[in-house]
Amino acid sequence: MSNATPTRPAVDARAAWTLGAGRLIGRGIGIMFVVLGAVALLRTGLPTTMAEFTAEHVTVGWLDHTVLLALIHVAIGASIVSAVSWFSAGYQAMSSGIVLAVVGLVLWIEPDGLHDSLATHAGHGITYIVAGLGLALAGWLISFSTPVVTRVVRS
Repeated sequence: MSNATPTRPAVDARAAWTLGAGRLIGRGIGIMFVVLGAVALLRTGLPTTMAEFTAEHVTVGWLDHTVLLALIHVAIGASIVSAVSWFSAGYQAMSSGIVLAVVGLVLWIEPDGLHDSLATHAGHGITYIVAGLGLALAGWLISFSTPVVTRVVRS
């Protein structure tokens, strides 16, 4: 009989986050804003003077855009895609979605207030309300996601 103590294999635990429905919804909303803004920028061209930021109105999909609104849409979309990519993105996405929905509610109630500078209509308000609620739902789903832990046994 041997007095050797039994050895245990070394175990490495690694956590990986799943993509999940919440991250897919959030990225889809962000990509939608980036595409709308980018197409509007392609149609209007980049401005050379400050007056050109609000001068021309183009329609992309169901929304009218000025250069300024197109730049805002690209920035909003890129920040949404970035926000839902972080591990703790749930609460950030929920709060961003609520803010977007409130902005949409204001634009829906008073669509002509920013028409001259951003070419907004009631359709912008509806779009922002739906996207904001979708983003808040995505954040809620992300907040419940758990990491998948894999264990690698080394002998």
